[in-house]
Amino acid sequence: ADVAYLYPLAENFRLGVATGYSHYFGKKTTYDFGMFGKVDYTVPDVGVIPVAATAEFVFGDSNVFLGADLGYAFFTKKDFKNENGSFYYQPKLGYSFDKKHDLYFSYKGFTRNNANAGSINLGYAYNF
Repeated sequence: ADVAYLYPLAENFRLGVATGYSHYFGKKTTYDFGMFGKVDYTVPDVGVIPVAATAEFVFGDSNVFLGADLGYAFFTKKDFKNENGSFYYQPKLGYSFDKKHDLYFSYKGFTRNNANAGSINLGYAYNF
């Protein structure tokens, strides 16, 4: 779940801030190294709280918008070598059905020390 405040700077461009909470469930994975054997590794569950700048650009009168969040994501668990967060980004492509309802596709990405994680998302936004 995310929440954002966007301020219109122009007729088709809005800028603001965003935050929220996402939970990612871990799983046990087995890596097979052939003649060297197998290694079991458990990826832990993690919660993420992003704090980001957000922007949206609407393409003319089409109701299609392109957006992006850029900021820092705080981890709720310190199972990642005592690291408490990462760089956060979320490009979005969406459609506004009217002034109150948006549907969008996005990719939430997290990057720290050459390690990447992310998720593909389908989102709905209600505009107050």
